[in-house]
Amino acid sequence: MKNILYIFIILIVGSCSKSDPLGYIEAKPSIYFDLDESTYTNSISMSFSTTLDSYIIVNIPVKCTGIASDTDRKFKISVLNEESTTTSGIDFEPISSEYIFPKNSYNAVVPITLKKTPVLDSVTLKLTIKLEQNEDFSSGEKLRQKASVKFSNEIVKPVIWDKYNWYLKAWSKVKYILILQLTNRSTFPTQAEWNANYQYWQIVVPRALSGYLFDNYPVYDENGNIIQPW
Repeated sequence: MKNILYIFIILIVGSCSKSDPLGYIEAKPSIYFDLDESTYTNSISMSFSTTLDSYIIVNIPVKCTGIASDTDRKFKISVLNEESTTTSGIDFEPISSEYIFPKNSYNAVVPITLKKTPVLDSVTLKLTIKLEQNEDFSSGEKLRQKASVKFSNEIVKPVIWDKYNWYLKAWSKVKYILILQLTNRSTFPTQAEWNANYQYWQIVVPRALSGYLFDNYPVYDENGNIIQPW
């Protein structure tokens, strides 16, 4: 009798475990742009001044909450024309309204192809996109539902420059160009690239820049002021 009762209990527990092991029902995951987690930045700036290419591809990072799915999911975005100064097909390649969020991942990207046009010589354009709810994702953090890209032919101070001015010192366009030349890059590092190799950007690069300024003294900025070594 005891053996029969024991088997009966095992069957019940086993049945419950298959349908709902811990009694947990996950809430619908949310989604948000992740341009800079530490500062909640919702825009980035790009410039064609340091590249000969006729286009720049910008990958806007997206993250999700909850548990990573074992299947691909879809997320939806829209272009906010009322907050943009761009025209699809002219200033940027048409953007899809739906993208894939990869399985087993908490990260995805929205690739945006910016186009180099003569108007960028005199103005800075802005493109703003927004995440939309769908069957796979709800809205996430309110401050991270929109993302803007500002772009021109002019040299624009990167968002992270002020954050690391202890190492880079005062901003100047000439210093920016020198850093790109010394590091053989066409664009300034993103926050993620900086974090991944912070010793290089906080020690090696500033030391090389200061050495260049010392060896070629005086080096003048765009306003005619001498950029002092340190």
